[in-house]
Amino acid sequence: MAQAGKSQGKHAGEWYGPFGTANVLKQLADSDPKFSPRTYVTSDGIIQVQDLVTLEEGVTMEELFKRQPEQKVKMEPTLILVATRLGIDRVNPIYFRFIKTCLSSKLCVGIAGGKPSSALYFIGFEGDDLVYLDPHFNKPKINRRNSYSEYNSADVASYRCSEMKKTHISRIDPCMFVGFYIDSVDSLLSLYLTLKPFESVVILSTEPPVCEVGAGTSVDDLGVLSGGDDDSF
Repeated sequence: MAQAGKSQGKHAGEWYGPFGTANVLKQLADSDPKFSPRTYVTSDGIIQVQDLVTLEEGVTMEELFKRQPEQKVKMEPTLILVATRLGIDRVNPIYFRFIKTCLSSKLCVGIAGGKPSSALYFIGFEGDDLVYLDPHFNKPKINRRNSYSEYNSADVASYRCSEMKKTHISRIDPCMFVGFYIDSVDSLLSLYLTLKPFESVVILSTEPPVCEVGAGTSVDDLGVLSGGDDDSF
């Protein structure tokens, strides 16, 4: 990641915002021909459908899915990373339902965000508390065995949490990126229906983009980025 970050204008040891992190992940995925699925990144709240499937000119989302069986539309499995900012210094309460809806979807692979100066990976929620995994918490390495039966109970337990780590949704940093995995047109339709009530945050669009960003542009010039250490990760 440090090496890939150089092309994004970042140096080892610098903080990354959500868009910068997502871009580095995409660059690493694209550089490995064996990596699957493909990775798609957006920071303007727009998921361009034509980047995911082939659409006839002027075809709407509804028309696409209505005509999908006869058109036999195909698409590659895709990991979608949506970088966004849902408030100024804290998440605005109007976006609480959006976060919970995303984490409730079977298409969501989690949310990369955190608390001030601390990166966290949110995987679910309980009431108004978000359940997270902490990448700063390390465990001893487990030696690889030849078969599952050779692992003892202590080995297996080390891959699991003894208790859930939670934080109130109002305490998390507003900068984050949400991940979705889609592997078919049906799952794309499901994502469209899931996100439709939240078009102020993210929308699946069949309209062509107004402009494209050059590959060599610095992450500091683009998208939703943290303004300092307190909301970077």
